[in-house]
Amino acid sequence: MNAALEKRFDEIYALALKMGLDPFPISFEEVPREIIWDTASYGLPTRMSHWSFGKSFLHQKINGEMGFSKIYELIINSNPSLALLDETNDDITNLLIAAHCWGHSDFFKNNICFAPTNRNMVNQAEANAKVIDSFKDKYGIDAVEDWMDIAFALDSHIDWHRGENRVKYPGPEHVFRTKHPLPYADLYGENTKPQVVEEIINTEFPPHKEKDLLWFLINYAQMLPWQREVFSIIRSESFYFYPQGQTKIINEGWASFWHAEIMLNYENLSPAEHLDFATAHSRIVRPGGGGSLNPYYVGFRILTDIKKRWDEYYKEGQKDAAFLKSNEIDHYDKDDKIVMSKMTGYEKMFQVRREEDDVSFIGNYLTRELCDDMNLFTYGLAGMEEDQEADDIILKDRKLDIVKHVMTARLHNNGTPLIYITDADEVCMNLEHEMVEKDPFAEDKTYHELEPFYAKKTLEYIYQVWKRPIILKTHDEDGGVIRYEAGKEGITEEVSGTDGASSRKFKI
Repeated sequence: MNAALEKRFDEIYALALKMGLDPFPISFEEVPREIIWDTASYGLPTRMSHWSFGKSFLHQKINGEMGFSKIYELIINSNPSLALLDETNDDITNLLIAAHCWGHSDFFKNNICFAPTNRNMVNQAEANAKVIDSFKDKYGIDAVEDWMDIAFALDSHIDWHRGENRVKYPGPEHVFRTKHPLPYADLYGENTKPQVVEEIINTEFPPHKEKDLLWFLINYAQMLPWQREVFSIIRSESFYFYPQGQTKIINEGWASFWHAEIMLNYENLSPAEHLDFATAHSRIVRPGGGGSLNPYYVGFRILTDIKKRWDEYYKEGQKDAAFLKSNEIDHYDKDDKIVMSKMTGYEKMFQVRREEDDVSFIGNYLTRELCDDMNLFTYGLAGMEEDQEADDIILKDRKLDIVKHVMTARLHNNGTPLIYITDADEVCMNLEHEMVEKDPFAEDKTYHELEPFYAKKTLEYIYQVWKRPIILKTHDEDGGVIRYEAGKEGITEEVSGTDGASSRKFKI
């Protein structure tokens, strides 16, 4: 990077701080685009090798070389943050990207979802890769990669709320308590004196529905030490990546909002450079296409709307500041609509940046007016609609609640089905799929089904680790019960109708 560009980077950084951002320091590196594709595929500059990362790299490379997409930058959640810039970028693009990266780093540092993440994961992942390589040398590449396949198939099934570091369940305990007689016990010939009785507690295993499948297997399955270490490494890295999937829209929106604010307030741009910036910005926050929304666009629009609305609420609040102060509240509602606020638009945005993930961000701040302005709607197959072919794609609904539901349904749990261990013993392990309604506003309930191919393959993996039959209970779209069982003879599937009258059972 030339000295003149470095000087302008420093000016952008000073402006970001002046405008209220609080990022980690960032190390910017100009690299060939192949390095960016590689890092995007692996998630980190140096990470354990696995065939799935190579597959992702090939996808990135083909899309990049054919012009379908371009990764201008890639920033790593670490302290200091590491930002990789495509060496083919022009200077104005790099200035915009620098401002964008300061926004990302501020989000990594201050958003509540990222608070527990390992800020030294770049170095930790490199150390993990060396451990995995040593296992491959000692136990064979095929054996280790087979075990990695199992771990990666389950790495989204973690319990973010219970955290990465957990202690094992408490074992059965004998406790003694005093049992007092019931009133009028003497009338029934019962003992009228208090008695000390013994009880056994914590007999259920697991004691609650367990969501963290990897943690459970690490602690309770029979496996070799190196196998347990592979599972632990992949689970730890999964906790690092989890919040990135939960905050894609708000994170990209935040970075996009601030690169626009910083560049618009940066005085050392010529008219031609300003035009180049506007062109690059419009490419980044375009609505999207092909039936999908651009997260940069959605996040940017919602944050811009928040600033506009709260500036208006603050202006109204200043007219009656004594009322707000006397009530010790941040805002005043009238008819379920905010009309006054103590916070300016910027102050509200920083609160949102600190507290929200994508689900709450969309649920709390996508308004009816903004939904209409962005022309958001749900679509799907015509089905039984009149004057339509069954496989025609049609506009389904514009209702705000339905649009929000469709936008956020795939964001829950990073789009991974909710699978719980309900009980496990020497005989078998029972799993339960928590059903999610496709449309909670519809008269007839329909559910998101498990994809059979992936469900069966994952059951095979769990059976390989647990070494006892695995039973998974789920439902079909209409609520009928589906029961999969993995055992020595493979997978069997049993399907029962909603009325329980019809069923079928067969091997797969």
